[in-house]
Amino acid sequence: MAKAETAELTPAAPVAKVGIVQLALVAFVAVIGSVGAAGGLVWWMGKTGKLGGGGTKIVEVVKSEPQKTKDEVLEPMVVNLTDVGGRAYLRAAITLRLADEEKSGEAKKEEGGEKKPKAGGQQDVAVRDALIDVLGRKSSDELLQPEGKEQVKKEIKAVLTVREPSMKVVDIFFTEFLVQR
Repeated sequence: MAKAETAELTPAAPVAKVGIVQLALVAFVAVIGSVGAAGGLVWWMGKTGKLGGGGTKIVEVVKSEPQKTKDEVLEPMVVNLTDVGGRAYLRAAITLRLADEEKSGEAKKEEGGEKKPKAGGQQDVAVRDALIDVLGRKSSDELLQPEGKEQVKKEIKAVLTVREPSMKVVDIFFTEFLVQR
């Protein structure tokens, strides 16, 4: 039995030593492979929509005909402003750009440039009243601010939408704007 005990104590085979270059090469290949696999997985998940972002979406561009509009030129108006002393006023000429919902036959009759203002129609009276109401609540300082005119345009559009829902106001243009203090 003594021989069996001595055989167990002696090493069976020498261990091969791995060089630092070989170890670095294996580590490099493992890192590159892992990064490539992770990148490929993220790309695939993004394309299939399984990633939170939703993936690439194809949007079909539909060419639509530009909205047909007509301009309603209003007579210039003078409005008292709310400045202290009551001496400030605004002279403004306004053009409303409206969505054109006329039939093709009627539109052909009306061609030829800008329309002239309607003389005293109910809609014209309501529009002028709304404009005087909005503009008459402003001071000259408010109107002369850089964003003053844009704010007034938004307010006019909102008031006209409520008072005259049949008018589809697309845009508002000041063709004359004079503040006198």
